[in-house]
Amino acid sequence: MGVHAATAETVSIQIGSTTISFLPLVIMTQASDAPSGVLYVFSSTETIDGNAGGRSAIGEMCVAEDPDAHFCNSTEIQSAFDTTGVFFEHPFPISYLDNAYISALDNVYGGWTSTEDYGFFIGENASKTYYELCDQTLPVACCKWMP
Repeated sequence: MGVHAATAETVSIQIGSTTISFLPLVIMTQASDAPSGVLYVFSSTETIDGNAGGRSAIGEMCVAEDPDAHFCNSTEIQSAFDTTGVFFEHPFPISYLDNAYISALDNVYGGWTSTEDYGFFIGENASKTYYELCDQTLPVACCKWMP
């Protein structure tokens, strides 16, 4: 994964007789560099652990950073990656990430109300996603669709 110019245009690579087209994953320093129509992902300056007071409390953390932002979920990022493009703030620290499937299972996973439950994370510089105990104090991943 490398840093590409700030564009939401499709990149195509020719390998033999096969052409692979995709939207680049871009790491950048500020939202103003992101083009219109893409999903910009940044981490909150405030940090929390898994006992955050529920999903809505986490969402409020993102709105406090930017009134147009919300708590990112993994499905949204994947969808944007496949369609419009995703631009991540740089550096991007390990952050809590919402998961659409787990959101439906709050009674099983605690719904951001306990450090003894498992949650979803996005790794440093958006390198991977994974599940782990929510006992760490971390920022949350906030998303904003660029106008």
